[in-house]
Amino acid sequence: MDRSNQTKVFFKLDSGEWHGLQTESLWAEPIANSKGADIFVIKNSPFYTRDVSYLDVVRAVPGLHVQGLDFAGRTDGAGHSTYRIIVQNDSGKFVEYWNMLEMLGCTYESGYIGQGTIYSIDVPDATDICRVYSILEDGQKNSIWIFEEGHVGHPIKGRQKDIKPEQTP
Repeated sequence: MDRSNQTKVFFKLDSGEWHGLQTESLWAEPIANSKGADIFVIKNSPFYTRDVSYLDVVRAVPGLHVQGLDFAGRTDGAGHSTYRIIVQNDSGKFVEYWNMLEMLGCTYESGYIGQGTIYSIDVPDATDICRVYSILEDGQKNSIWIFEEGHVGHPIKGRQKDIKPEQTP
């Protein structure tokens, strides 16, 4: 993948959380026609930050990181959501469950954490988020993985009007 026109945007994390990390960096591409030089599109799926999902538009500014910029806020959501799953003992059922998510349009990035594998799941805006959540819950119930919600960009349905999770009190 050509990253020559991309930069790293660093997100502050709570080092008291289970992962113990202070920052996470994501690839971002500048928006050519933006009024300021500080507007970027996130180009990969986060593993730990809860602030954004793939394709969200963010503001990033020079900061402490010599090899990138610091996250300064989300300016526009792309409607994607992010979930994290950790698989510690793959019983061979992971592929079966993953295939259900993939058929719904989900993609993932993966890495290693301790004795297991961590997956950052991107749920596209047109995907039925309730169906995805149901599969994630079923996978956890059947000890395929443990999962957590990273960031929800999908509207919450079933209320008087659809609202974004960021707007909830």
